[in-house]
Amino acid sequence: MNTIWTIPNILTMFRVLVALCVPTCFLVLPPTTATITAFVLYTLAALTDFLDGWLARELNQITQFGQMLDPIADKIMVVLTLFTLASLQEWHRWYFIIPAVIILGREIFISGLREFLAGKVSLPVSWAAKLKTTVQLFALGLLLASMIDNIPTNMLSVLEIPGMFLLWLSAALSLQTAYEYTRKSMDYL
Repeated sequence: MNTIWTIPNILTMFRVLVALCVPTCFLVLPPTTATITAFVLYTLAALTDFLDGWLARELNQITQFGQMLDPIADKIMVVLTLFTLASLQEWHRWYFIIPAVIILGREIFISGLREFLAGKVSLPVSWAAKLKTTVQLFALGLLLASMIDNIPTNMLSVLEIPGMFLLWLSAALSLQTAYEYTRKSMDYL
C-alpha cells in the first residue's frame, strides 16, 4: 500500500504532534496543570504507539511511510519526555541522568548506524528493541505521573520507584540492542 493517509499513519503523525506538546505544557501552563496535561498527552501518545501498529496489520495498511515514521515518532516521544524530565529541578539526580544519557546515546548511535547502512543491509526492529520501547514508555509515564501535585507520599513511591526501575531496565535493554545491531552490521562497517 502506497498511500500516506491511512488511519495508522494518521495516528503516528498525531503521536509526533502530541509528543511536541509535552514539553510545551511546562512553558505555557501553570505547574500543576502542566504536569497533568503533559501526563494525559503523553499517555494518549503512548497508546497510539500500540494502536497504530495493530491497526496497520489488522486493516492491511502497512506502508513504507508508516514503517519509516513509527520509529521516528517513538524516538521523538522518548527524547522529548526525557528532555522535559531532565529540565525539571527534581530530576537533576544521577540516578535519572545516567539511564537517560544511555538511552539518548543509543538512539543517536542506532539512527546513525541505520543511515550509514541504508542500501547495504536492513536492520529490522528486533523483539528486544520493541520491548525496550515498551519499557521506556511505561517508565516515562510513571515518572511523569509521579510529578502530579497533591499525590499522597505513599502513592508517589508507587509511581516513582517502579518508574525509575523501568528506566534503568530500559537503559540496559538499550545497551543490549545497540550491541545486537552493531554485531549484525559488522560485516558492512
